[in-house]
Amino acid sequence: MKNTICLMSLTVIFLSFFSTANAQDDVEQLKRVLQGPINNAFHRWDDEWSVDEYIDESAVISYFSESEYSTDQLWANGSFKVSRPWMGTIKIQFRAKFSITDSGIYFQQLCYTDGSVEDEDCTDPSSYGLGFFGF
Repeated sequence: MKNTICLMSLTVIFLSFFSTANAQDDVEQLKRVLQGPINNAFHRWDDEWSVDEYIDESAVISYFSESEYSTDQLWANGSFKVSRPWMGTIKIQFRAKFSITDSGIYFQQLCYTDGSVEDEDCTDPSSYGLGFFGF
C-alpha cells in the first residue's frame, strides 16, 4: 500500500513537472513570436521621436499579464533600450497589448513609461502597418 501511494505521488509530481515544462516552452515561444512585431513597431515609432534612437532588437518581453477587461487580450511587459545623447544608453519599460483570435493575433497598442515623462506614451501599431499577423 505504501509503495502504491509513493508511486502515485511520484507520478503526480512527474506529470506536474512535465506540464509546467511544456507551459514554460509555450511561453518562451510566444515571447519569440511577439518580440519581432514589438521591435518593428519601436523602429517605426522611433522615426517620430526627436532625440531618442531605438537600439535595434533591444525590446525583450519579461512576462505576460492578462487583461482586466477581456480574456482574449494579453499584455506583454518588458523593456527596451534607447540611445539618448546626454545620457547614453537607457532602459525603458514597455507594455504591448495583443488580442488573440481564432485567425491570429492582433497587435493593438504599444506603450512605454520613461522616467523623464510622468505619463505613459502609447501608439497604435496598425498605424505602422503592424496591426494583424497570423500564427
